[in-house]
Amino acid sequence: MGNDGQYRELTSKWSNIYDQYFENLYHLGIKFCNHPCIVEDTIQDLFSDLIRLKKNPDEIENPKTYLYKSLRRRILKELDRQRKLTDKIGHIETQEFYVNYAIEKQLSEDETDNPNLERLAKALKKLSPRQKEAIYLRFECEMDYPEIAHILDVSIDTSRTLIYRAIKFLRIEVRKGQDNSIVLWQIISRFFRHNKHVFSNAL
Repeated sequence: MGNDGQYRELTSKWSNIYDQYFENLYHLGIKFCNHPCIVEDTIQDLFSDLIRLKKNPDEIENPKTYLYKSLRRRILKELDRQRKLTDKIGHIETQEFYVNYAIEKQLSEDETDNPNLERLAKALKKLSPRQKEAIYLRFECEMDYPEIAHILDVSIDTSRTLIYRAIKFLRIEVRKGQDNSIVLWQIISRFFRHNKHVFSNAL
């Protein structure tokens, strides 16, 4: 196969992967940067560079994790560049991670009347950016600890600790004013019910 044929084949492979992962990548990117145009452009640039550099997707063990980490790094780099241009002092690692869990959409009408749900919503906002990101990758993206560790550039033990401490914090916050530990567990597990099998193994 000639160079043109190899290029077309490579482009076709990355185009298929683009179609497969674009939506997930977009949702991840928007958590860091609440500017859709920047996120979309960054995703486009990522795939364009992969093709330009002749990166073979067949040689990537886990495309999803690879793309998540690459996009994350690019967006944080772009945000850091913009902060410098606008003379705003900040560091990449202090970048907020926007997790907007629509609790009322995940629970039944009767459940939304539970006052503990408000505690849970407020507790989620109190998590550190890194904890929010770890929670998002674990429960929303259904990634395992090695994948989370790879994306966040931390050890597997650290990724476990991030999840453990985040869940522990949520339990403590929701427990305030809640004497029944069984009811407490039901509240949190219902919130993550679409990934209940993941949540049950989080601790």
